[in-house]
This record gives sequence, C-alpha cells and structure tokens, in this order.
Amino acid sequence: MKVARYLILSLGLFATNAQAVVVGEGLGALKVAAHSGTPLTPELLTGKITLINFWATWCAACKVEIIEMEDQLKEQLVDKDFQVAFVSLDKESSKAVDWFQKNLKEPDRLLKHLYFDGGFELADRLGVDSFPLTLIIGRDGKIAHVQKGFKEGQGSTEQLAKISEELLKAAH
Repeated sequence: MKVARYLILSLGLFATNAQAVVVGEGLGALKVAAHSGTPLTPELLTGKITLINFWATWCAACKVEIIEMEDQLKEQLVDKDFQVAFVSLDKESSKAVDWFQKNLKEPDRLLKHLYFDGGFELADRLGVDSFPLTLIIGRDGKIAHVQKGFKEGQGSTEQLAKISEELLKAAH
C-alpha cells in the first residue's frame, strides 16, 4: 500500500483513505524521527507556533518552497515561540539531508528542523494528499492553517510567514 501510495503521489494522483487535515483539529498522536535531536511529538508542539511542511526531494515545487521559506521565515525563526518542521517523505533520509546541505544558504541551522516520514505513517494518518502540504499549528496544538501545494510567484510562502507572525503577535 505504501509503495502504491508513493507512486500515486509522485505522479500527482491523490487517493487516500485517511481524513484530510482540517483547521481547528489537533494532530493526535505523532512521533516522527528527527535528523538530529528530539523526535517531533505533541509535547514538542505545546505552547509554540509550529509550521510543519511535508515535502520530498522528488517534488520540484517542494524544493522551491523550502528555499523560499528559508528567506521568508528568518524573522520568525529567531522567535523562541516559533518552530518549523520539514518532514521529508523520501524513502532514504540521506537524500533529504544531502539536498538541504547542497541547496540551502544555512543548511546547518535548518538541519535541526529536518524530520523523516519515509514510510508515510504520519502522512497517511493525516491524509496528506498534495505536495507540498504545509500546516501551521497554534499554541493550543490545533491546526490554524492548511496550505496545499505551491506555485512559485503566487505569494503562498509570504502568506505562511504573515499568518505565523500574526499568531505570534496574538499570543504576546
């Protein structure tokens, strides 16, 4: 099933039995392996604004979006109440690490935000049905915003930064 899902997603055809993520709902139980440090768990999300980006190296739009995020989210990334999680869906985690190292301006700074779901456990459970898929989670652990897909030059990354900034200001 997971191999078939990978093929379906990589071809741009989406089919899933899981309920798609919905604004206002929590993520439930999750544990996603980290490149370095602590796995992504509900406890890690508590009390912070969290941007979670599902991506893969085989997704061209995903890679462009991450490069934009590196620039657009600089201001938020210095706020102790904001965090980002880039969840790679690559089967081989080394591909994601290699891509970060070769393509980002500050890979060492962002590698600590790299997580892996190569078996699609979390992606399947959340009903991830497009790439990239970005969630903004509020301090209460509930989904505040869902962005499906990415088209360069349409302001979607700027919109993610704006929503994140508004959520940070609302809590201060």
